[in-house]
Amino acid sequence: MTQPGQIRVVDSYELSPTQEGMVFHDLLGEATGVDLEQIVCTVVGAFDETALIAAFGEVASRHAILRTRFCHDNGGRPAQEVVETVEIPVERLDLTDVDSSERSQRFDTALRVDRARGIDLGHAPAMRLLIVNWSSNEHRVVWTFHHALLDGRSFPLVLREVFGFADAAATGRVLDLPVPRPYREYIEFLRGLDLDSAETYWRSYLAGFTAPTSLVIDRPATDDGLSTAVQGVSERRLSLETTTALREFAASLDVTLNTLLQTAWAILLQRYSQETDVVFGATRACRRSAFPDAHEMIGLFINTLPLRVRVEPNRRLDELLKEVRALQVGLREHEHTPLVKVQGWSDVPRGRPLFETILVYDDRTLDTTLRTLDPEGSRLSFAYHGQTNYPLTLIAYGEDEMLVRLENDRRRVDDAPASRMLDHLVTLLSGMPEHAEHKVHELPLLPEKERKALESAAAVPTFVSDRCLHERFEEQARLAPGRVAVVCDAESLTYVSSTGGRTGWRRGCGRSGSGRTSSLGCGPSGRSSWSSESWGSSRLAERTCLSTRPIPGNESTSCSPILTWASW
Repeated sequence: MTQPGQIRVVDSYELSPTQEGMVFHDLLGEATGVDLEQIVCTVVGAFDETALIAAFGEVASRHAILRTRFCHDNGGRPAQEVVETVEIPVERLDLTDVDSSERSQRFDTALRVDRARGIDLGHAPAMRLLIVNWSSNEHRVVWTFHHALLDGRSFPLVLREVFGFADAAATGRVLDLPVPRPYREYIEFLRGLDLDSAETYWRSYLAGFTAPTSLVIDRPATDDGLSTAVQGVSERRLSLETTTALREFAASLDVTLNTLLQTAWAILLQRYSQETDVVFGATRACRRSAFPDAHEMIGLFINTLPLRVRVEPNRRLDELLKEVRALQVGLREHEHTPLVKVQGWSDVPRGRPLFETILVYDDRTLDTTLRTLDPEGSRLSFAYHGQTNYPLTLIAYGEDEMLVRLENDRRRVDDAPASRMLDHLVTLLSGMPEHAEHKVHELPLLPEKERKALESAAAVPTFVSDRCLHERFEEQARLAPGRVAVVCDAESLTYVSSTGGRTGWRRGCGRSGSGRTSSLGCGPSGRSSWSSESWGSSRLAERTCLSTRPIPGNESTSCSPILTWASW
C-alpha cells in the first residue's frame, strides 16, 4: 500500500538508444540547455489558466511517457520508471506593467534562464509550465520538457489533447478519447531488432570513411556572443514561386523536397570542405517502419543516422539527386539501429564524432500543424525552441513557402559565418530546377549581393598605357609631394619620401634583373624586392607586389604599365 507522499512506480523498462544518448549528455552536464525543448503557446483573448493547467495534468495521466523519470536499475543499467501520478510544476511571470519596448527582451531572457536551469531527469514529470501575463488580452504558456520524453511528431498530439480537454472544460463537455498505446510497446519492438544484419549493412555503408567532414567555418564566437546564449539562429523563408518550382522539380525526378535539401547540404559541405566523400546526420521519424498506428503514439521514436553522399563535382545533378533518394530508401530497413552501434562499426577513431552537422526535415511547422485548433489564426499560435549538441543543425519545413533554419553552437561556429552558410545553401537549393542536367560544380553558390561584392573587390584597375608606372608616379610626386602614397597598417609614406627619383626606380629595376618576362616586386621568402632605399620601409616592401613587362621594342629602358598590384 502506498503511503501519503510516497511515489508509486507502476512500470519500469530500459531506455531506447536515442533516449540513452540524450540522458547521457544530460548527466555529463557539459552542454547546458541541450535536448531541452520549449514550446511557446500564445493565447489571445479569453484565457482560463486553471482549465489549461488541469488539461496538462489530464494528458499526463493518460500517457505513461509524461509520467516517466530516469534512473539506474539494480544492475546499474539506465532505466525509465513510470510513476502513478504527477503534479506539473507551474511558475508565473507578469509582464503587463513592463514597457512594450522591453517586454520581448524580458521574455527572451526568461526563456534563456529557463533553458539554463535544465530539468532533473530523476524526478517525474520531466517538464514544467511557465504562465506569462503578456498584456490584458494576451497570455503565453511556455511548456518546457526534456527531449527524452517526446519527439517532434508527438508535440502536436499532446497539444491537441491539452487544448481539447481545456475547451471541453470551458464548455461543460466531456472529452472521450481512446486509450493510448503506451511507449513500452516501442521499447519491446526495439528488443526484436536484428542487429547482426544491421552491422553488416552499416560496416559496408561506412567502409573507408575515417574522419568527420570538416566544418571549415569552425570558429567560436567572442565572449560577448557567448554571454547572451550558447545557440545562434539564422532563418530564411523561400518565396512561394521558388518553393513551387522546387516541389515541381522534385516530382519530375520522383524524389522529395527532403531529397533536394539533403543533396544541397551535401554539395555545400563538399564546396566548403573540398572533400568529395561527405557525411552528415539525417534525423528520421522511424514511425512508418515500426508498427501499425505508431504515428499516433506519444514518445520518442526519432533516430539520427549518418547519410553518406559522394559528391563528384563533374557528376550531373539529376543523377546525384536520384542516388540520394535511393540512399534514403535503403536506410529504412536499418533506421532503428542505435547510433552508438553505427559509430562503433565505422572506421572513424573512437572519441571522434561520425558527423558534426545534422539535418532535420518536416512537412510543416508546429504552428501550421496545429492550425486546426484555431482555423482563423487569431487566437492561438505556437513556436518551438530546441537545442542539439551538434555544431550545426539545419532544420527545414516544406510549407508553401519553405522555411530553412540553421542553428549554430556559438562555442564552435560564430553567427556571421553560419548565416552566410545558410545564404549559400538557399542559393544552391534555389538554383537546382534550372540546373537539372548540369554538373554539380556548375550550381551557383553565391547570392547576387555577395557575388557582386566579391567581383568588385577582386577587380583589377586598368591604366592608360601611354606612360609607364614610374613616370606617372614621379609626376604625382612633383604635383603633390606631401600627399600619402603608400599605407601599410599604421605606417605611411608620402610621395616625396617614397620616391628616390628616376634613379631610385631604375636601381630597383636593375637589381631585380628586369627583362622581357621578369616581375618586379616583393613578397615573402626571399623574392626579389625593392630596397628600403626606394620605399623607406622594409615592412612595406614585404607586403607589396608589382608585376611589369618591358614595352616591345624598348626593352632596355622602359617598363609597361602595372599589370597586378596586390597585398600578400
